[in-house]
Amino acid sequence: DKTRQDAIKEVTAKWGMAQSIIGPTIVVPYINRQVDSRGQRQMQSQVTYATFLPELLKISGRIDSELRYRGIFEIPVYKMSLNLSGRFLRPDFSQWSIEPNDIFWDRAYLSIYVSDAPAITKSPTLSWNNKELGFLPGAGEIGSSQQGIHVKLAGHLDRESFDFSFPLELNGSISVFFTPFGRDT
Repeated sequence: DKTRQDAIKEVTAKWGMAQSIIGPTIVVPYINRQVDSRGQRQMQSQVTYATFLPELLKISGRIDSELRYRGIFEIPVYKMSLNLSGRFLRPDFSQWSIEPNDIFWDRAYLSIYVSDAPAITKSPTLSWNNKELGFLPGAGEIGSSQQGIHVKLAGHLDRESFDFSFPLELNGSISVFFTPFGRDT
């Protein structure tokens, strides 16, 4: 019914919509050189983005829910306090036919997609092998039109593995979805 949909839209616009959380992922841009039919590299190339998933991903937290009322309609809303933690391995291009100089390590970043990012209530800080790094708005270069947050990793990918954790506090309504992106989630 249109009246019910209008009530839901009014509440969720102010509080936060249904949330989908995808990630985190490490994104590394590289030059993708075109190969002709004889296997020869052509001069044409383009920047492509490689996405690496965590080896281990743990999401824990708490959701406090309540009902908001608009006229005769009940709309469930929630405050969510999460902690995301886990481990990434160093991104490995060794199985790909990519020259080491064609990898833009200085533009690598960690990205997390949040479907209604304006509903994030506190600015999170990433703990990356016990270094504190601040998140920036947006999902990063590859997802520049997508909502979310990202952290630049230039100078922070010099080990074989990386333990990470960060809090995420946000509002939402109706539902919440997580994508189990870790090898072990």
